[in-house]
Order: sequence, then structure tokens, then C-alpha cells
Amino acid sequence: GRTLALSGELDEGIALLQQALESAKQLHAMEPGSTLFQEDVGLYSAQLARLLRLHGDAAGAADSATQSLAMFEKMVAADSRQPVWQREQAETLTELATQAIAPGDRARATMLLRKALAILEPQLADNAQNRATVLAAADAWLRMAMLSPAPERTALAQHALAAIDAQTSGKSDPRLQALRAEALFILGHNAKASTIGETLVASGYRDAGFMSLLHANDIASKR
Repeated sequence: GRTLALSGELDEGIALLQQALESAKQLHAMEPGSTLFQEDVGLYSAQLARLLRLHGDAAGAADSATQSLAMFEKMVAADSRQPVWQREQAETLTELATQAIAPGDRARATMLLRKALAILEPQLADNAQNRATVLAAADAWLRMAMLSPAPERTALAQHALAAIDAQTSGKSDPRLQALRAEALFILGHNAKASTIGETLVASGYRDAGFMSLLHANDIASKR
């Protein structure tokens, strides 16, 4: 489902993620003490929330992300030694913050992003090559940049760009490259960002959020 959504098949991606989430919920109901099934419910709820938001279903996105956060908060409270659960909690906080940005609730969005970064920045300092952490931290920094005045916005974009460029493997990951392009747009390096956009689109990458970014910056290859 996520792969289909990244290739532009948003409806199909949502349908498959909903199916995955329903299966995870059934397994969780059968074995409520299983942290594996708890994590699946939390993770698929967060991933579905993003797709629903990009599809324009704000209420559905908010409900799904809220369920995800509740699950991860419960898991982290039960065992705070699991960095993956904490990272996934931070990703859900970032999704909720992104949802708050659209209607202009800047105070809520800022609060949520600060919570997310309080989790992600120490994890990134411990392991700067963990791609999942880099993706999560860069995303949170760039969402915070949307809410910040010029000097801070520049610094946040530079943080994201530096973390991405520091990767010794996997730099071609389209999700990393999409965030790199966004950071470059913020920094005013539009030609470099546009080149990345053209390359990703040519490769078949059609994530709805990234395509909206290209539209906003008037990239000729947008489809």
C-alpha cells in the first residue's frame, strides 16, 4: 500500500493500508498483550493517517493518527527502553503537527514538533546513519521550518540537509531525496531542488505530498 502511494496510486494505497490495519487490529484483539501486534496497529494507523490527509480526509487522518499516538504512548510508558517505539511515536507526533499546520493551528503544531524532536534529535546523535531516524528527524525539522521565521527556518533546513548528505549509503532512497529537495527549496537553491524533482518524477516517484511541493514551486515536470 505504501509503495503504491509513493508511485501515485493513492486510492489503492489507502485501501491496502486499511486492510492491513484491520488485520492488525484483529490480531491485537486476539492477543492484546503482544507488543508486535500493538506496534503494527500503531504503525499502520500512522501511515494511513498520512495518506488520508494527502487525500483530503482531514477527519479520518486525525482519528487514525490519534489512535496511533495513543498506542505508542501506551507502549513507551510500559517500556521506555525501546527506541524504535519512541521513534514511531515521534513520527506520529509529526503527522499530527502537519495536520495542525493546514488549518493554521501553529501553536499546537509547534508543541507537537518540539515533542517529536526531543525524541528524534538524541537518537540521531547516537546513530546518524539510521535511515529511519534521519527520515523522521528531517521531516520534523522541515515541518518546523514551515512555522519559523527566516533565520530559524534556514537553520532547520540546513540541519535536515546536513543529516541527509551525511548518509554513507542509501542516498538514492527517493524519500530522502524528496526531503533533500524540500530543504533546498527552503534554502533558495531552486535549480538543484528542481533537478532532484525532475529525476524523481522521471523514475516514477509520485508521492502526493512531494507532487504538491513541485506544484507549489512551479516545476515543469509536475504531473
